[in-house]
Amino acid sequence: SARPRSAPARSRKPQLRESLVHGITEIKSYTRPPFLVVITVEEMCIMLGENPDWQSGKRMLTDLHFLDRFKKVVNDGIPTPTLARLEKLMMHEGYQPE
Repeated sequence: SARPRSAPARSRKPQLRESLVHGITEIKSYTRPPFLVVITVEEMCIMLGENPDWQSGKRMLTDLHFLDRFKKVVNDGIPTPTLARLEKLMMHEGYQPE
């Protein structure tokens, strides 16, 4: 029988989830995270209406609904005032994502 087209995507889903969990666990373990990690976590905090600081970011990453909240914000569209706050962070001279 023919395999449905979505089967490869479904088979990668557990690997993607495991990779995300590993990445989030690694980020939370930092006591002094690299600058770009701090900026990225601060940006996510701003997008989700959290205080943009490392401790709030670590708490946010432990929220069981973090990814669902993040996807909703992205799918619903980021409000203009939030985009303006994010732009300020991205204008920092040390912000040069790979």
